[in-house]
Amino acid sequence: MLHFRTFLFVCLRVVEAAVSLSLSFFFVLPTLGFLWVGNSGVRALVSLSLRCHRSRKLRLTRNGLDNIWGYTAKGNHNSRTVLNVVVYERQIDGVGYRRLFEEKVLNCRLPNGSFPYKKLKERFVAHSSGFYCWEEDPGFDIKNHVVVLPDEGVMGEEGLMELLARLADDMPSEHPQWQEVIVPAFQYDQELDNNNQPATVKSVRILRFHHAYG
Repeated sequence: MLHFRTFLFVCLRVVEAAVSLSLSFFFVLPTLGFLWVGNSGVRALVSLSLRCHRSRKLRLTRNGLDNIWGYTAKGNHNSRTVLNVVVYERQIDGVGYRRLFEEKVLNCRLPNGSFPYKKLKERFVAHSSGFYCWEEDPGFDIKNHVVVLPDEGVMGEEGLMELLARLADDMPSEHPQWQEVIVPAFQYDQELDNNNQPATVKSVRILRFHHAYG
């Protein structure tokens, strides 16, 4: 009797699974297909409209994950900003770094003629259609994005924490939402070298960017 009940239970589970798969095939999959076709059609129309809009150079985002980070609501105003902090062992030439970044990254061109880091010169904006786009910034200036702070003495840990707190907020959308902020002179609190003397002054590079650029 026990074996019969087990067999009956297994049969019922098989029938249940078969019914669920059938319902998914006849109802869920067509619905998803309809939504995909509809979304693709609307995107095609919006993309065509953007190409005809000569006053603004806009293009739709290709990666749907980018659009997630465009969402804004009360309480998530700073959830889209990423901060990455690098502390160098010695001081670096911030102006020279900015020049090298412009040459090797922003102006990098592949053999096929494409610019792999083109997005860095574009703003992440919401189109009136509801879709998110990348818009070319006609006023792009590398000095607004690779920022070398004035050398006004050595910054300590407290000053660095205050700076990071300010940089954690969302960036305005007037220009591409990314920055590299270079602190020319930094030193950890209470840090001494082997001779009990103040250690070598360092530099800090803070990469700040909107999640969509990641």
